[in-house]
Amino acid sequence: MKLLFRARQELINIILTALPPAPGFDAHFDSRLAWPDGVAGSECAQQTIDLADQIQRHQFPIFTRANLLTADRRHLDEIQSQLESWMAQNPFHRGTNWASALEVAFRALSRIWVDYFVGSKLRAEFRAGWLHMMYLHGCHLANNLSFYFSPNKHLVGEAVALHALGLFFSGYPKAARWECPGAPG
Repeated sequence: MKLLFRARQELINIILTALPPAPGFDAHFDSRLAWPDGVAGSECAQQTIDLADQIQRHQFPIFTRANLLTADRRHLDEIQSQLESWMAQNPFHRGTNWASALEVAFRALSRIWVDYFVGSKLRAEFRAGWLHMMYLHGCHLANNLSFYFSPNKHLVGEAVALHALGLFFSGYPKAARWECPGAPG
């Protein structure tokens, strides 16, 4: 068992040292050219943007698990570094990362899981800003549900995220409405 744990720790260390600096979340993944603010509505750009969406979803299972297994602060620092970078490069409602409500939903769900597992270990001043950005994700979803564009699968994912955000922010303004997105009123 100790050998397996040591092997896992070595693999985690290799991954951490091989990572490039935080990616440019406001740029095309391959070219690193920044997306212009107006690209969000451009249909011809959508296929290229879809490639970048995978990274934008903030799925941090490797860092979250690594921290839970080792209690090594570097894993939390990496999560925080990437999230700070994303927030700085993607102001609310500006740029390509706000174009698809479903992508906003995926990001919100990933962030809820990160908060569940390691949120209390993140630095307080960072966490306050991060939670505010998560709240803004809920505001965006509530006002931009995909009723007209691919409504079946998109609406399901968006409603799930909005419901989860409603539960997560229970007691906050608007949260009760998010918790039951299909309810009248």
